[in-house]
Amino acid sequence: MHPCAVSSCAEACAAPREWPYRYRYAHSMDNQLGLFGEEPAPAMFVPPALTCGCQPTGYSLFFAIRPAAEDVAECASCVDKLRQQHGSFRAKSMAAKRLHVTLLEAANFTSELPQSVLDGIKAVAALPRLGGPFSLAFDRLQCFNTHAACVLTCTAEARQKVLVVRDQLVASMKQQGLRPSSVSTQHMTAYYDSARVTENHPIQQMTCSAWHLSLLLSYQGCTEHALLGEWPL
Repeated sequence: MHPCAVSSCAEACAAPREWPYRYRYAHSMDNQLGLFGEEPAPAMFVPPALTCGCQPTGYSLFFAIRPAAEDVAECASCVDKLRQQHGSFRAKSMAAKRLHVTLLEAANFTSELPQSVLDGIKAVAALPRLGGPFSLAFDRLQCFNTHAACVLTCTAEARQKVLVVRDQLVASMKQQGLRPSSVSTQHMTAYYDSARVTENHPIQQMTCSAWHLSLLLSYQGCTEHALLGEWPL
């Protein structure tokens, strides 16, 4: 098991918790009262702990498109070659299992999230969408001296297909009272380099298949993601 893998923690994920949390979304609750006239506590989603013991500073739920399983190894190899060509000795490639293109951020929270909100986000993901599977292609490497990340940016054609998926998700989430936060530039993080400089390189086009929409949970400060669900594009 990866040293920072997500533990199996079904009891923790299902157990109702108290209310100290922070998140961004529009949420409505049924005005039902308990036996003693008290508002019943909502069921909460609590992320499973990481086996490495890392304590995240918070959590982020986001939708992303990941390379098809059969393309992951080749994409990781391309990313590592780019790191060797353009990165410093401090540069670290993104782990193969974490390669993705972020579409939008669905929610932020510090420790727990109402289960009803998570269920609503998953319901949006399951709605029919236009488009279907497509080829995800990248043709430039960009690094910025204000961020440690060096990223691959989508080709114009791939960008348009990604935006179709993103815009449908945004519209559906808003209809459900959710407040997504879109990503302005469609990209895949290739590696992190603390000695980075501002760069913008054309690269030999890297292409992979995109078959699924993924809902990922980011453990902020721990460089770890957990997959919460996948749906066909």
